[in-house]
Amino acid sequence: MRSHLNCNFLPKDPRTLLSTPRYSKIRDLGLGKFYYFSIQAILERCFLHGCLNDKTNLTISIGVDGLPISKSSRSQFWPIICIIDQSSCKLPGVVALYYGLTKPSSFAEFFKELCEELKGFQIGVDLWDKKWTLSVRCIIADAPARSFLKQCCPYNAYFGCERCTQKGKWLGKVTFQELDSNLRTDESFKLQHQRQHHQDCSPFLDLGIGLVSQVPIDMHLVCLGVVRR
Repeated sequence: MRSHLNCNFLPKDPRTLLSTPRYSKIRDLGLGKFYYFSIQAILERCFLHGCLNDKTNLTISIGVDGLPISKSSRSQFWPIICIIDQSSCKLPGVVALYYGLTKPSSFAEFFKELCEELKGFQIGVDLWDKKWTLSVRCIIADAPARSFLKQCCPYNAYFGCERCTQKGKWLGKVTFQELDSNLRTDESFKLQHQRQHHQDCSPFLDLGIGLVSQVPIDMHLVCLGVVRR
């Protein structure tokens, strides 16, 4: 188009027209690379599409998982995604993305920027002449990702049950046979009443998120458990 008369004002490259960032703040995170996109970028997209219907007190659902990207190597992505529950368009967005040969080695660094941004949104952020607040409704993850974000024992450990405090028994594998054990609560999890269940303190505790009530058990227990059997 630039070769036509009066079109010299057009840029030579579409990246100039689209204002594509020249540099990305990709940082090293253990043995992998990490980039944080932000929740605000997802909020801006929903606002510009007119999906929020003038609602400023919002809740979000967060998803965390790991997925292989190649069969010939151990390379994998660990994305943090979220969806704004009140959005009419229901478009999930990528909040952060990690790439490496193993899962992120530091859970604190992996969730650091997410927790800092959520703390700001809990107080309220001024955008487009309005004050926006965001709170977490739930965190959706499979069993390995849940133990990572909650910093608790994996599901196959003796104290790995996320809903009760019983100790598992070894019968070729760890099994949980009791049906009347004491149930875990958000408060007991926060205070680490059963120390054997915990590996460290989750950064989500500082946000007031209930790591028992707001972290549901995932679909794999049904789809790959009872149904498959």
